[in-house]
Amino acid sequence: MSAPSPAEPTAVERLFVALIRCEPEAALELIHPQAEWSPTVWSGEEVYRGREGAKRWLDQFGPGLESLDIRIEKVQVQEDRAVVLGTVFDTRDGGMFAVRVAWGFEIEDDLVRRGRAFEGWDEAAQAVGLD
Repeated sequence: MSAPSPAEPTAVERLFVALIRCEPEAALELIHPQAEWSPTVWSGEEVYRGREGAKRWLDQFGPGLESLDIRIEKVQVQEDRAVVLGTVFDTRDGGMFAVRVAWGFEIEDDLVRRGRAFEGWDEAAQAVGLD
């Protein structure tokens, strides 16, 4: 499968649109079957694998992702790699906390193949070769 044209949003951009719109099923369709996903620094060291792993991670925020709010500040995409900077707000269990996260992504077959969280933009960009 060829890469999307510059006018088309990439898998990473479509993934964040689905998450922001609280559409978990649409988000899962953009995850590669052999994906490796380390969503945030505070999620721990666990690597969620495949769509089932990504679904397990998303399920913790409720069926409509009602406990998850992501605000994107910056996105850089180049061919099959991307870096995203944003803030994640988590309102589970009646509380609320926020964490600023940079993610580095690798895209394969127009699906998110690897996604990993970093503490800062420079670290994420370097990890995926966009520095």
